[in-house]
Amino acid sequence: MKFGIGTKITASLILTAILVTLITASFGFIAVKNLFDSYVIKNERIKAVQWGNVFIQYYQLTGGWEGVQRIFEPQPRGTGRRRPEMSMPNYTGTHIILADSRGIIVADSLGMNLGQPLEKKLLDNGLDIEINGLKIGTLVVDALKPPGIATLEQSFLRSLTLYTFWSGVGAVVIAAFIGLFLSQRLTKPIITLSKASHYLAEGNLDYRLPPLGNDEIGRLAEDFNTMVERLQQNENLRKNLTADVAHELRTPITILMGTIESIQEGVLQPSPDVIMSLNDEVLRMSRIVTDLQNLGLAEVGQLPLDLKSTPVEEIIKRVSYFNLEAELRGINFKVELEQDLPEVYVDPQRIAQVISNLLQNALRYTPSGGSITLKGSRNGNEVLIQISDTGKGIKKQDLPYVFERFYRGEKSRSRKEGGMGLGLAIVKSFIHAHKGKIWVESEEGRGTTFFFTLPVK
Repeated sequence: MKFGIGTKITASLILTAILVTLITASFGFIAVKNLFDSYVIKNERIKAVQWGNVFIQYYQLTGGWEGVQRIFEPQPRGTGRRRPEMSMPNYTGTHIILADSRGIIVADSLGMNLGQPLEKKLLDNGLDIEINGLKIGTLVVDALKPPGIATLEQSFLRSLTLYTFWSGVGAVVIAAFIGLFLSQRLTKPIITLSKASHYLAEGNLDYRLPPLGNDEIGRLAEDFNTMVERLQQNENLRKNLTADVAHELRTPITILMGTIESIQEGVLQPSPDVIMSLNDEVLRMSRIVTDLQNLGLAEVGQLPLDLKSTPVEEIIKRVSYFNLEAELRGINFKVELEQDLPEVYVDPQRIAQVISNLLQNALRYTPSGGSITLKGSRNGNEVLIQISDTGKGIKKQDLPYVFERFYRGEKSRSRKEGGMGLGLAIVKSFIHAHKGKIWVESEEGRGTTFFFTLPVK
């Protein structure tokens, strides 16, 4: 049988109330019993001292224990056998036994066992009566507990038990009400979250949770809404993926099919120029497939890296062809590296691809007469690389998404204006695979700067 959270909360509170009641009652009973025992022992000790003084006085007046039993007998009238005039404490409800120095009972408030030896246990626990250091007897004082009549201790414990029982019942009832109240307050937002999860599982990405408070559940609802927004965005990107890939592959495939059909029909001769154009389209498709493969491997942490200590200058040499491209477009390209830059521990081919993608991106959006600058500097235990351009910049609303796969701010599918939108996603994945960081700063109309860091061995 499955129990809901509300039932578990209520049951936990009821169980807690019962346990607290039992623990409190147990400690209460122990404390009361110890208190009563202490009281009885203290009272018996006081009475023992009082009666001890009485018997010492009697012994001093009479010179022995002869006739000491008369202390507990009514004062006789008309006879010469009168007990000494002494102030005696009340012994009602108390059993008093006096034994002489030999342990023989010479006085008993109940008139029992006179002349008999006192039990060894009582003799050992009794109060020694001494005069000038000489033991003259042993006194035993014990509280009487008449059969069939409840003592004060028993009566109080019975009352305490009844009080504890009803207190426990009250605590359980209160705990049940509190549990029901709390469970409703707690389970209501959880039920709302569960409902939203079912909508999400059914593919409904338009549902959003209402505000559920400022506590942990409220923050969970906010995180859920953020997650759904990200999923919706990724779903939109996924839906566009087919169209993007189809568009990117359609052109080279169409060119290949048309050219091959023309050759088959004899309309076109397979000249070196024709073969070269076919090869260009094949390379274009191959590049798209390779980019997708590398991006997928990087995102799952399986991208193969040939890590080694490499001078930054050596990596820059791998993209030296960019000087010519920039010159042909009338763009001023500069490289500014700090002196004595440390070697970086990277895969030089992958980092060269990162720099190439960023430079091509800058070249695409920088007009003729503008400039592109590549800088390298030491930044603690890292090397910081900056690639800046004086192009049209990135729109503020597009800036958070530039590193996402298939994202293109200009929405156009023209190959001239940005291709599939994989370049920056690949750059980010490669940098993260090297345990580096990458970010971008841009102001629309004034240019863009990409930053990334590389580890120093």
